Amino acid sequence: MRATMTANSSNAEPGSRVTFGITDGETRHQVYFASTDMRLASRPEIEFVTSILPCMKKGRAFRAPAPLDPRLLASFEQIQDLYLAWVPGLTRLPAKAFESAAPRPRAGTGRVAAFFSGGVDSFYTLMKRREEITDLIFVHGFDIKLGDEALYRETLAMIEHIAGETGKNLIRLETNIRPVLDSYIGWDYGHGPALAATAYLLSDQFDKIYIPSSQDYTHLFAFGSHPLLDPLWSLSDLDIVNDGAEARRIRKVEAIARHQIVLDTLRVCWMNPDSAYNCCRCEKCHRTMIALKVVGALDRCRTFPEPLRNENIRALKIVATNTRSFMTESMREAERRGLEPAFIKAMADALKGQSTLQRFVNNLRRAISQPGRALAKIRRKAGF
Repeated sequence: MRATMTANSSNAEPGSRVTFGITDGETRHQVYFASTDMRLASRPEIEFVTSILPCMKKGRAFRAPAPLDPRLLASFEQIQDLYLAWVPGLTRLPAKAFESAAPRPRAGTGRVAAFFSGGVDSFYTLMKRREEITDLIFVHGFDIKLGDEALYRETLAMIEHIAGETGKNLIRLETNIRPVLDSYIGWDYGHGPALAATAYLLSDQFDKIYIPSSQDYTHLFAFGSHPLLDPLWSLSDLDIVNDGAEARRIRKVEAIARHQIVLDTLRVCWMNPDSAYNCCRCEKCHRTMIALKVVGALDRCRTFPEPLRNENIRALKIVATNTRSFMTESMREAERRGLEPAFIKAMADALKGQSTLQRFVNNLRRAISQPGRALAKIRRKAGF
């Protein structure tokens, strides 16, 4: 596997574009990162980190086009140790094949950035480190598809509002890297190197970049962004820090719900049917709505337009480890606070799972009580 990189910029334009190709046998992927807000650094570590997982998946050697940062190379074996433990079928790459470069000096600009999507984790890091963070990084092409312009424009407007209200500079980027990594290993594991590559592109302007943690120390699981993995992507001139793992999800929701800007703009949905900001139907919307209700903030949150219904909670299919841990945590907190028994029982039923008959009955009840929603679901499946 071989990658080549070119950087394109113009003195007449405020931003820049970095492109590189990753070739696997007869397949070549052209990848780009672009920003209209600032110049992007072109450095060999960008193609290196984005090629690690494809090479490990295909069992092919990677030939670095230039010497690599010594701090990243020192962490390379441990990075591979984690992925080999998490993902079956990967092959270890020889660390001795790469030449070490001299450490680069730090930017020394005093700027500190954090990745920001408008969700619970990124809001928690922003509010926790509001005095330290100077810039927010929003990447189109990570959780919002490049083709979904309606959702992107709505989300961007919200994040611009958030940046303005909190006094932060907003850095917008765009990339097509997600489908490339999806084709090899999937986004659950591939988004970690994608975050690292984005940070490297900005390394000329920052000494530290935060990645808001999607996990807490009590419930760690294999994932592309992880408290053990994220710091290993750091360079001699850039610290990459996983932030927020000390707080469980219900505590994060409780902390951020004190801020009206959060309740006016919070976005968590990853299904986004019909470009919905928050669909109020998917598992992630539901677990966030549940947590907001538990801490007494759901009725003040403007970005979940549909009510939270016990029958919808009961019908949730809980498969992912993190969903189960978040739901269990919310249920226990609801019990501790003495919330209504029917709400707590709905969570307990979802955690237990349902038989085929129970699922049919619950779906029928939902269709009767929410005919508009049922009809919309039928239309989506039929492609109307």
